[in-house]
Amino acid sequence: MRLRDEKKKDILNKGKILHIATDEKWVSKAYSIFELAFKEWNEVIILSENDTLKYVGEIPNTILKQSEINASKLNEIFHDVQVVVLHSIDIAFYKIKFPNHVKVIWVGFGFDYYDFIYKNDDELLLPITKTLRYKTSKKNTFNEITKSIRNGRLNSKLKGRLTKKEYIKTIDYFVPVLSSEYEILKKNYDGKLPQLEDWNYGTLEDDYTIEAVNNERNNILLGNSATYTNNHMEILDIIKDVNIAEHSKIICPLSYGDIEYAQYIKKHGCDLFGNKFEPLMDFLTKVHYINVLSSCTVAIFNHIRQQAMGNIIIMLYLGAKVYVRRENPAYTFFIKKGIKVFLVEDITNEKIIINDLSALDIDNNKMLLESMYSQNVMLEKTKSMISNVLS
Repeated sequence: MRLRDEKKKDILNKGKILHIATDEKWVSKAYSIFELAFKEWNEVIILSENDTLKYVGEIPNTILKQSEINASKLNEIFHDVQVVVLHSIDIAFYKIKFPNHVKVIWVGFGFDYYDFIYKNDDELLLPITKTLRYKTSKKNTFNEITKSIRNGRLNSKLKGRLTKKEYIKTIDYFVPVLSSEYEILKKNYDGKLPQLEDWNYGTLEDDYTIEAVNNERNNILLGNSATYTNNHMEILDIIKDVNIAEHSKIICPLSYGDIEYAQYIKKHGCDLFGNKFEPLMDFLTKVHYINVLSSCTVAIFNHIRQQAMGNIIIMLYLGAKVYVRRENPAYTFFIKKGIKVFLVEDITNEKIIINDLSALDIDNNKMLLESMYSQNVMLEKTKSMISNVLS
């Protein structure tokens, strides 16, 4: 143990690891595994205009407001820091300038780099959802503009700030959600990307499983959030024409995202399926949420882009039959890993939506997921990434 601790000190002999993020749930997962790898060498700064945080869990953190960011404050922050981990890229980060001695890692969430892969958000929406979005966005023009700025499309006009591409030039390493997305991004990005690193949020033991699961497994999980990119409208219309087991319910998480859109999907789902449609409108604890998911034996994710990876991993590990779209990079990713997933497009050919995976398929999926997302694997990935960055 002493030799391991000395090795950690050797790696981080010039300073700590500073995590910079907005109020997002994934930060706590990152902090846990980083602390396991480098105990008491991690600090967290949350950029927020609020004095209390909604999504960041109970981890040590400092809230930093935009008005507090200046040269003196940045010198104070970075004086004993060797590595900065950016959890996504947000416009709130753009005032932060990194000193030369600091190595910067950008851990992508997906939304923060997909604006370089797709020309506009419409490419991520199927026809009915696209029409719905235009109807609601007319009422919500300000929010649409805010979202565009957040994604970096308009930020070049903001006085005194770097553009998104200029900011990316100050970053040394990039961690996409799926390593295969790096090549997709390279083909679409007009410029030089930071060097690729391999890392992921969460571990099976700490974040994606619980000890006691629901034994009544006959429900269907639909999507992961109240965002248009779930393309709920299309998949609801597909499954209304396919038989669903008599005692099955459609579980639809809508607590995270656009409130107006959530209410619309709730109404549409209830109109189509009555009390078989069960929207999740309130935030649940991790244990409660996974327990609800464990009641589902089938999961359908109708995203065009990579999204809902945490939910997909949970459902696969629980032995569910998981459907994703062919154009979703997650489909190719899992198939190449040998994990059995199915195509949303094939649901129309099925007489009934049931889990017909064999015990062998379920066990194989679990074994492969353990080789990718177990705590031991993620611990080694975390150590390896920091070692690579500082070598």
